[in-house]
Amino acid sequence: MYLFLIFVAMFPLGVLLGQSVSGASETHPLVEASISAVAAGTFLFFGTLHGLATSPMIVRCCNQREFVGAVAGFVVMAVVAIWT
Repeated sequence: MYLFLIFVAMFPLGVLLGQSVSGASETHPLVEASISAVAAGTFLFFGTLHGLATSPMIVRCCNQREFVGAVAGFVVMAVVAIWT
């Protein structure tokens, strides 16, 4: 229950932080870029390492075909991210 209340409280705090950052980004252009970089890093972590930490493929990495497939998927997603 407490985690839900913390989650609910983060929305208004995020809106207020976003408004203050958008106002500061005109005078300090690196602020918005830094926040975007942190957000991208968070998405990369949760999209790759966090999910792989509990993956049976990592616990017993004996199937080279699955491992190469996962790495190829990461590479394709990175190319798509750079391309778009």
